[in-house]
Amino acid sequence: MLFNGKKHGDRIGWIKVTKPGMMVFNQKTIDDWLILDEPIFIILCDADEFELKKANLIAIGKQEAKKKYDYQKEELDKQLKIKQIDNSEYQNKLDKAYEKRTLMVQNLDEHADLYARIDESEIDSSAQLAMELIALRKVEEAVSVFEEGNYLEKLIAQNHVLKQLNEQAEVNEHARSLAKAERDKQLKNLKAQVAAYKILCEWEKASALLKSIADELDDLDSAAGYASFCQLNNNYDEAEIYYKKALTFVPFYMDDYPSPYDLVLVPLLFNFAQLYSATYRPAESEAYYLGALVILRRLAKDNPKAYEPNLVMGLNQMANLCSNAQRFNESELYYLEALEIQRRLAKDDPYANEPLMATILYNLALQYYKTQRFSKSESYMMDCLEIQRRLAKENPDAYEPDLTYSLYFMGMSLSEQKQYLKAIPYCEESLPIFRKLAKNSPLFKSGYEGTLYSLTQLYSMTGNHTKCYEANEEWLPVLRHYWQENSDKYSEDLINTLGSQSYQCIFLGQLEQGEKYAREALKIDPSQHWINTNLAACLLFQGKYAEAEIIYSQYKEELKDSFLQDLNDFETAGVIPTKSLGDVERIRIQLNN
Repeated sequence: MLFNGKKHGDRIGWIKVTKPGMMVFNQKTIDDWLILDEPIFIILCDADEFELKKANLIAIGKQEAKKKYDYQKEELDKQLKIKQIDNSEYQNKLDKAYEKRTLMVQNLDEHADLYARIDESEIDSSAQLAMELIALRKVEEAVSVFEEGNYLEKLIAQNHVLKQLNEQAEVNEHARSLAKAERDKQLKNLKAQVAAYKILCEWEKASALLKSIADELDDLDSAAGYASFCQLNNNYDEAEIYYKKALTFVPFYMDDYPSPYDLVLVPLLFNFAQLYSATYRPAESEAYYLGALVILRRLAKDNPKAYEPNLVMGLNQMANLCSNAQRFNESELYYLEALEIQRRLAKDDPYANEPLMATILYNLALQYYKTQRFSKSESYMMDCLEIQRRLAKENPDAYEPDLTYSLYFMGMSLSEQKQYLKAIPYCEESLPIFRKLAKNSPLFKSGYEGTLYSLTQLYSMTGNHTKCYEANEEWLPVLRHYWQENSDKYSEDLINTLGSQSYQCIFLGQLEQGEKYAREALKIDPSQHWINTNLAACLLFQGKYAEAEIIYSQYKEELKDSFLQDLNDFETAGVIPTKSLGDVERIRIQLNN
């Protein structure tokens, strides 16, 4: 092959290898192609078979994650039953267990993809057997076979032999080559074992093996690999130690000319930046992002197709950092630069590039909202939603969460601008998605509840009594549950919603139900006298004049204006029963005397 304008050692760049019904098995090799003298091998496999294998691995992983969560929940249930822990501690620990389960499941696609790409011809027969057992869902047997292989001990032994050979004055190259080959073979077995642990959600075992490998080999790949897994587990202190260790193996050039270490440095610098961002060290995070951007700009200048995708990610992350620091002018420039490149990339390959473009559009919309540039915020969010709706239709599991948060954001933004009627459709579109997601994961519970509550308010403010009633009916069981757990915190919310519901019932002619809601609110807190405006109307319109008159008389001095205004509103809406019109006039006379 001929490559115009490139020299020996250059990265070839963005290349697609395609064949109908097939997929590239060794994709990382293709991604990392350099112009070298030796041949490059492309391994293809049946695409459908690969996806089936991957889907099976993900299903196994989800099953194992659920088993671990169920076990933890069972143990917590026992502790709660014997009062070893209280309700608050129980819920806190259960939430953490679920967060860990969710984190494991979120990363299964990546872990399954890496595991499915293991070339079984490169590992020994025991490791191959273990992989076969995993495919058959014989998890415990598979783990036993891997552990009986003693691959870590074999790696350490072979690495010791290799070190001894390297220390000899006259190195026997043949012996050294054999020792290295044997060590690398054990390393491949170990990597297969680690990949299996990740799939099976045995993260503690995977972490222990990765640390042992990093300590033994003392090289860039093993140190960075362990650090990355620690970061994934939110073990930031350990991640920082090993990222720093990895960085000692590569010098960092800030010059304008290419360095042989560029491709190694960029991911390391990004990982450092993300680590420091997650641990609230923005100055250090910014320094590493800027370092990565220096390299990526010069790489993208020479080879746009290969490096612009990475440059866009770096620009977006740098923009996020500036935005979080309230440096909106700087973040806007980074976002717009990233968006300009990403639009071009998405035009060439929508499937690969539209998800990130939607993220950048969302970030811009959020920034313009923060700086009260609402028209720009709405424009970018509309573009974002156009993409997210399409992506969610094609792959609901992957893209519905982002879509529903964007819809909710749009609804809240319009609501804040008092554009209530425009806000309602976005919240209505968001609610059923949140409802579905919340059933499967408590992580979406707050989103579901926030959207539902917002709709109760929006319907109330726009006078949509039917929909307000329906939303309140769904919202009240949630509030009652919270009130039972913490009455002091949730009494006001519950009373306000009960009061609102009794008011909606009057407009819908459900007077007995309205009376019930009003009495429930007053039972919780009799000092909330305003509820009596609804209770009195419900009684009056049911023909219970004597009971209603007592309330009107009792609170006449305090609530006269509210009583009269409500009666006028009910009359205007035509919801006063014909039989009650005379009683209403008698009450009006009494209130005005």
